[in-house]
Formats: sequence, C-alpha cells, structure tokens
Amino acid sequence: MEKRPEELEFIPENVMSNFDHEIDREVESKLRKGGFYAYYSAWDFHAEVWFDDSKFKCMVRQHHSHVDTLEAETLEEIMKEACTKFGVG
Repeated sequence: MEKRPEELEFIPENVMSNFDHEIDREVESKLRKGGFYAYYSAWDFHAEVWFDDSKFKCMVRQHHSHVDTLEAETLEEIMKEACTKFGVG
C-alpha cells in the first residue's frame, strides 16, 4: 500500500467530506499542482489526498491504521470508491 510522501505540504482544509459530498474546488486545484496534501473526512474513515502522476491518491485510515491507498483520475471517483469500500458517511 502506497503511503503519502512525507515532503508534501499540508493544506489545512478538507478537500472533500462525506457529510455533504461536496468537493472544495480551490483545494482540488492546489492539489493538482503537486506538492500538497489535504484531508478527506468521513464517518467510518479518515484519509489524506494528494495528486501524483496524473492521478489523485487517497491514503485511507480506519482506527488509526492505514488500510488502503486508492487512486483515480477524479475526486468524485475517489469518493465513490472510498464510500463503497469503507462505509457511507
């Protein structure tokens, strides 16, 4: 399972949340530039999201343990896969 590169700078805003299933397009744009990561909050998991090699990566944690790293071309795809695999929010 791929982990988030340590050198990435943290954006102190959620890029998306399962509370309202909204994506913050400003944070998404910043992630696409590279060199940054942001949080993705959900009821049943927490994740860190970054952009690398033309794809979004999403390191999912449950109960403080890294359980999977998802990757997709869009944040909508990441959200759909994460909700399907790790619970709705």
